[in-house]
Parts: sequence; C-alpha cells; structure tokens
Amino acid sequence: MERYRLFDHTADVGMELFGKSKQELFSNAAAALTDIIFGGPGKDGGVIYRFEVKSSDIEMLLVEYLSELSYIMQVKRLVPARFTIEFTGENHLACNVSGEKFDPSVHGYQTEVKTVTYHKLIVERNSDGSYYARVILDV
Repeated sequence: MERYRLFDHTADVGMELFGKSKQELFSNAAAALTDIIFGGPGKDGGVIYRFEVKSSDIEMLLVEYLSELSYIMQVKRLVPARFTIEFTGENHLACNVSGEKFDPSVHGYQTEVKTVTYHKLIVERNSDGSYYARVILDV
C-alpha cells in the first residue's frame, strides 16, 4: 500500500495519506511531514519528545497532531527517525518521536511549514477498514 502522495496546491503543499489502520495513517502523515521539511528521516540519536493530543473528531486530531510535530521539527529542531503512536481514546493519542538534533552540515532543510490548514481537510475510513486523508500545508 502506498504510504502517501504529495501534490501542489497554489502556494501550498498537499498530502494524500493512506493507512491500513488509523495508527498507520498517522505514522505515514508524520513520515510525509518529515520528508517535506527535511527531505528524509534522521537517525535515532536518542532525543525523544513525547506529546499527547486530543480533539473532538479525527480531522481535528490529525491537524493538531501534525501541528505539534511541525513545532517539534522546526522549533525544537528535531529530525525524526521514528514515531510511536498509541491511541488512548477515539480521538486522543500519545506519540513518542525519536530522532536527532538538526545539524545544517548533516541534514537538509527543504521547506518551512507555516501551518497545517483546514482547507479541503478530509479523513475517511474505507469499506475495507483502511484510511485515507487529505491535508494541505501552508508553506
């Protein structure tokens, strides 16, 4: 199964995300965001951030989740290598992000993500139980 597909949207970047489960969908969203910002994952350098997000529905949860990851990547300067996601409720998740600190002599910095938007946001569960999502990032 394809993990994600990027598409251009005016001055923004769109992500179509796929997952066999909700957990896989969110993991693939994190991988896509890492590729957009850094051009690929970092190494597991022992730096770990843990966060939780809770929202009223799955669409809002995805936006909150990606927004927190964007903050960790761009402000805390973590180049993620691995994501461990646990759903602790219907629209509540806990995530451990491990990776290494950004080093401009080692890592690429591709794109600054200003915000995760709600424009044309969609998260759907397919008849086979898999998930599809579309998210547009303001870059």
